[in-house]
Order: sequence, then structure tokens, then C-alpha cells
Amino acid sequence: MNVLQNVAYTAKATATGGREGVAKSDDGRLDVNLSTPKGLGGDDGQGTNPEQLFAAGYAACFIGALKFVAGSEKSHYQAIHTLTQRYLLVPLTAVLELR
Repeated sequence: MNVLQNVAYTAKATATGGREGVAKSDDGRLDVNLSTPKGLGGDDGQGTNPEQLFAAGYAACFIGALKFVAGSEKSHYQAIHTLTQRYLLVPLTAVLELR
């Protein structure tokens, strides 16, 4: 088994109560109420949902990767500031039909 030798950063968060609960990071910077969207059978409450958190995190990381590559290549694309990420949930049958 491979063991990571150098870990630059570890993010730690805890969700309690599932989709109708809360999510908090261990450093207190993230503290959000969670709600299930109507499209997934929920009441579309005031909280965010895991899909929104995933999309936001992925978009931010992707911009970081683009900036890193642009900087390495001395490209003018270092000015990337905004990226909209869509996170789609589809029935498993739809995924199977695409193959």
C-alpha cells in the first residue's frame, strides 16, 4: 500500500443529521444548515445542500488549477476569477443508457 509522505493540507468537516442537518468544519469557518432540494424530494428549505457545496468547492479548485498552469506557462489567463460549476444528479438508468 502506498503511504502519502507529505500532506500539504487536510480539510476536516462533520455533517450531523444528514440532508436536514448541519455541516461544520473543525476550524469553525464553515457552519451551514443543510436542506434537501425539491428535486430530490425535500422541502427546499433555507439551508444549502451537499451538491451546492461540492459544486462551489470544485469550481474554486478548478480555478486554482487553471491559474497554476497559466502561471507556469506565463500565460495571460492568470486573470481567471469566476467559474460556474454545475453538479447534476441523474437516475442511474440515464447513466447506463449513455454507454
